[in-house]
Amino acid sequence: MRLAYEMRADETAVLAREIERQRAAAWVDAIRTEARRLGSKANIPLPRGESLDLIRRQSITDARSITNTYNRDLEREIVRLYSANPRGNRNYYISNIERWHAERAKWKNRQIALMNDKSARQWAVQAFIEQNNVRTQYRFEGPAPVCDDCAAMFAAGKVDQAFVDASPAPLHPNCPHAWATVGAKAGVPVNQLWVG
Repeated sequence: MRLAYEMRADETAVLAREIERQRAAAWVDAIRTEARRLGSKANIPLPRGESLDLIRRQSITDARSITNTYNRDLEREIVRLYSANPRGNRNYYISNIERWHAERAKWKNRQIALMNDKSARQWAVQAFIEQNNVRTQYRFEGPAPVCDDCAAMFAAGKVDQAFVDASPAPLHPNCPHAWATVGAKAGVPVNQLWVG
């Protein structure tokens, strides 16, 4: 049963490309947001060069991790099903694994998409700040925190780059928060901003 339902290398490669596509879109949107805050209306290209390499490498790494986690969780579920009913037939396993898969996908896919989006946005903001010599502070933004870690970041108020580097967002799976620039000032003229 495990062999019938496990994720394989070809599925991992497809997943890596999908994660890359999602991250590239988040990257463009984050760069656009930061450029607009500084008064630029430049068209933002898709990531390229080092930016694309970073997104691609991390997407491949994450796809492999997602595959490994899924396959490990699948194996645990099969063992759990066997423990619950050692005499279960093929239909027993198929119906229960399909139900488990659907229920897991409801929350896990959202969790993965959120982490991909938030991490790509954070990388894009950092690249934008570094490339444009932006002087800024940050504030933790998002819905009211429900965990101590996020509450501490909100309580910190305006923070500097070193603080953000020590506590990159997202802080944990399902973290809906991000660091937002506050009072940013570019070190280059607006019409010369690096936007990707």
